[in-house]
Amino acid sequence: MHITRQVLLTAGETFVGRIILVRGVERVALLGSLTTNKSNPKDIDFLLTVSDEANMEAVAIAGRKLKGYLQGYASGADVFLCNAKHQYIGRTCAYRECHSRVACQGADYRPGSWVNTDFHLLKLSSDLCKNPPVVIWPIQHVAAPVPHPLVILPKLHA
Repeated sequence: MHITRQVLLTAGETFVGRIILVRGVERVALLGSLTTNKSNPKDIDFLLTVSDEANMEAVAIAGRKLKGYLQGYASGADVFLCNAKHQYIGRTCAYRECHSRVACQGADYRPGSWVNTDFHLLKLSSDLCKNPPVVIWPIQHVAAPVPHPLVILPKLHA
């Protein structure tokens, strides 16, 4: 099935609506191909700033729901994580239960962290963590021109 920019943005909107309700999520930003001129982006990439007290299990669950939904469109998602000091700390874990396994690519196995520390594969710079291209929440900010309208507003229900 062909993925469209709008499908990615709609899935992203649902994710943002979920993630802003999670304790310890301080900022939600968008990066990657959706913020570029790429005509057919294949996935959506979020960068979350989280506090030390963040509910990482809830963050990981929201990330898995986003990934699972987009798999139906032969697409995907990444939820990158940084701390309040703008240091990259990893990505959300793709597994529901945290235990040592061959498929886990995390450099440091910490049961219950729900953070994939695969720094040998990818590590975001502190500058990107500090200044992502598009901040969605809590205050919307676009640091650089984006080629297409990006409308990802949190779904807030009264």
